[in-house]
Amino acid sequence: MLGRSPSTISREVLRNGGPERYRATSSEQAAWDRALRPKRCKLACRPALARTVSAKLRRNWSPEQIAGWLKRIWPGEPHNQVSHETIYRSLFIQTRGGAEEGAADHLRARRTIRRSRHASLKRRL
Repeated sequence: MLGRSPSTISREVLRNGGPERYRATSSEQAAWDRALRPKRCKLACRPALARTVSAKLRRNWSPEQIAGWLKRIWPGEPHNQVSHETIYRSLFIQTRGGAEEGAADHLRARRTIRRSRHASLKRRL
């Protein structure tokens, strides 16, 4: 009746108290609260995780290798994992406080700015 897949509905209900405690009004407010931007980077919020990532970068690990290693070391614990994109963003936007100063020096690519794979310098008219 809602025009959504059953899995979407069940995730929403479980996220907001389960079938016994779900209330639409409070769930909607919680969704708006979760969507607030800008959010702090995971590495900025978790200093121990940032130190681990920085240590691996100093050993010349790639962000992809670090993200994969964290998933293997901490399976089922997303708060101890970080994606390679988050690592790149924290390195290229160090004003967030997520990366150690100079950690970008250990990356293999020597770019000064990170661009999306889909971003293009050429515009189609």
